[in-house]
Amino acid sequence: MTDNQVREGKAIVAALDNAPLGRQHKLFLAALLGALIFDYSKPTTISFVIPGMRQMWNLSAVEGSYLAVAGLTGTVIGSIFWGFMADRIGRRATLLWTVAIFSVACLCGLAVEFWNSLLACFVMGLGVGGETPIVFSLAAEYIPARSRGRTLLFLGMVGSLAGYVFAATLATVLRSLTAEVNVWRFMWLAQLLPGVMILILRSKIVPESARYLIQNGRIEEARRAAEMMIGSIRPAKEIAPETERKVAPPREAAPRLYGRTVALSFFSFAAGLANFGFVTWAPTLLGDVGFKPGEASGFLALSALFALPALLITGIVLDRRGTRGTLVAFAVGGGLTLVTLGVGSYTGFLTPLFVVVVTSAFFFFNTSIGGAFSFYGAEVFPTAMRVRRAGIVAALGKFGGVVGPYLGGLWLASGGNWLGLQLPLALALITAAVVLAITGVETHKRTLEQIAAAS
Repeated sequence: MTDNQVREGKAIVAALDNAPLGRQHKLFLAALLGALIFDYSKPTTISFVIPGMRQMWNLSAVEGSYLAVAGLTGTVIGSIFWGFMADRIGRRATLLWTVAIFSVACLCGLAVEFWNSLLACFVMGLGVGGETPIVFSLAAEYIPARSRGRTLLFLGMVGSLAGYVFAATLATVLRSLTAEVNVWRFMWLAQLLPGVMILILRSKIVPESARYLIQNGRIEEARRAAEMMIGSIRPAKEIAPETERKVAPPREAAPRLYGRTVALSFFSFAAGLANFGFVTWAPTLLGDVGFKPGEASGFLALSALFALPALLITGIVLDRRGTRGTLVAFAVGGGLTLVTLGVGSYTGFLTPLFVVVVTSAFFFFNTSIGGAFSFYGAEVFPTAMRVRRAGIVAALGKFGGVVGPYLGGLWLASGGNWLGLQLPLALALITAAVVLAITGVETHKRTLEQIAAAS
């Protein structure tokens, strides 16, 4: 690279950070949101297909949990693998691969034996696992710093809530149309076509990350990608040819940030443990205390809908307390709602109103954590390592999602109650909040380069 190319790269980054959110940004975010909805719906779908699969193949609670373990194990591997690939071959190519994989894996609805479903869910997890770190890294690299927090919060929270509402609503509708033993097949197959449509849409709207291209010395490609998003960019003032020097591509000499990776991975693990430990077994637990399957999925869908105001409230909190402060406060709140649900179950106070109100509170905190942490886990790392470190952090969250459902299955199989399941999940969340409060860095309204420079 030459001095002029370095200056050109800085000019492109400055233009991206100073540009207003325009029509192309919105199309770009809509394409990312569409796939995130189906990404987030996959783990929730597993919780609704387990009862039907248990009926069809006479599975115990522990055997039923293998489905969630298979899918979430795939996401652990996928998060790490696709994170490394995104930093090596680019964000866009890996993103399209992940969507294609988890879309085709929806054919697991045609499985004739339980092991077929386990294998398909594992493959689906490989695609889903890479989705979130790539999406939020790519979005963070294009959205201006002044609006990045609220915009990516919207992306994460709406994707999470809509994914849950989609899966719960689909389960409710299908249970009204067919027997429980057949619901699981239609739930998977119904998600195939929308996934393929999102793949086509993404291939036409989502450009490669300009920051990634600059990082790798591909300045002209970076200019074209950035101009696709924000329009024409004024060229940087050139240096006279006789004084121009050749320099190495601008690879960041950033610290290794192992401590930050460990701290964020622990927070991610605790959030995944609490989220999937609760969501996977919530329909089953509600059934055990007297709710019919259709009622259980309906109450959970209603709870998720009532949590929609979280977007507005969390945006206000984010502006006042910053991203780190929001995550800390809401992790504590989520832990306390889990305790409340457990106590309500233990005392026999699980009325429909109580379930909807308290579960709505959990979804409020959980959705806010998921929305904010998804992008926080990407923006705290420099461009050169962003997706692979975000992938590692996300993988620990998925691993928590593996441990939660499995331990929940063991606990229920041994005759354990809801209180005994919820207390460890709550403790993990609150401990993670303390760790983040001590070790976390603030990123709100700071450019990615400013965050990297402060590392």
